[in-house]
Amino acid sequence: TPTAMATDPDPALRFVELAADGAAGAAVAPGELCARFPKPGTASAFRNLYFLPGFAVNDASAIRDFIEREEFSQSPDSVDGKPGFEVNLVENAVFISSEAEQLLQPLLASLLPYVKSRFGCADPSLAGCIVRRYLPGERRSHPVHFDGMAFVTAVIGLDVAGASVGGLYVQPQPRKASRRFLKLQVGDVALHRYDLPHGVRVTSGRRYSLVLWIKPNAASALDGSLPWYDDDAQAGDADAQHNWATILQSCAKDHKRARQLFADAANQGHAEAQRSLGSMCFKGIGGPVDIAAASTWWRRSAKLGDMSAQKLFAELLRSGLGGLCPDLEEADLWEREAQDQESSDDDNAEERLSKRQRAVSTAPEAAEHRKPVALDPSVTAPEA
Repeated sequence: TPTAMATDPDPALRFVELAADGAAGAAVAPGELCARFPKPGTASAFRNLYFLPGFAVNDASAIRDFIEREEFSQSPDSVDGKPGFEVNLVENAVFISSEAEQLLQPLLASLLPYVKSRFGCADPSLAGCIVRRYLPGERRSHPVHFDGMAFVTAVIGLDVAGASVGGLYVQPQPRKASRRFLKLQVGDVALHRYDLPHGVRVTSGRRYSLVLWIKPNAASALDGSLPWYDDDAQAGDADAQHNWATILQSCAKDHKRARQLFADAANQGHAEAQRSLGSMCFKGIGGPVDIAAASTWWRRSAKLGDMSAQKLFAELLRSGLGGLCPDLEEADLWEREAQDQESSDDDNAEERLSKRQRAVSTAPEAAEHRKPVALDPSVTAPEA
């Protein structure tokens, strides 16, 4: 299981210190720590989170002073569409102002050489950078996701100890029970590649962080290309296959290739890919409609703990679509498991659960007597 880094009750990460002698892995910076999580489909490759305590303490203090004067945008976030509450400092490899450039250059002078050594980038370049805040009454969480548009992500703490409870977490497995938190204090730096699922959950207090998205060379930072995915996907990396398929499906509209890449990753046990492949089979995207295949892949993903797949499979079990025999009892089981996972991120979970229980207890018919919904993949296909 990935020494506790936080004093609050959230499950915390365990790190291994990387030593200069290579006994626990060769360090490329003093005090460098690493947490490792097995990648889907292999026991020999890992999703890695690197931690540099206090690496950017002087830079972080200057950045925190700067953002106190800035207005935070509420433009929709790219992950969940909710107000972002962020200050943009670099966009498409261009600094938004000379002040932002002067502020970040000292940090980049030390951070980019580290990225070059640690991640094997020939010419690491900053593609984007924001400061994000989490305040009471505003955004308090960021759903688990992959940073698919960056080769390396760096997150730098801007808060003093005790400013908040919760914060940055990684979730290496689909089930939320695998979630582990990292308490970032002023100047602490956490770095990972595109393959590490992560998010943010703040349960109390105020949190600020600096996020930098880095690409392997200047050309890709400027033109928006993603040159690492083809090689990594062809080499069999399930995370690369999943991320590349997601991008091809949503941006390039290359649905046939996306479906094949999802299948490659799904066959390695990648839960998110299994869920997405099931949705493509259900809707007939990138290939024929195949309800039986959709059922198979959603079931496999649900068993691995993917909350969205649990909801989708429960809905399919209720429908009896594609010749499947409706199974309301199993549908209820998957629905309850999904609700249990979902409630852990719901600020109003107790109130919502109470209302749901009251509604069930006063309903004219019990859950097992609910009629299956007749789903039509061409009209009402559930979303991944």
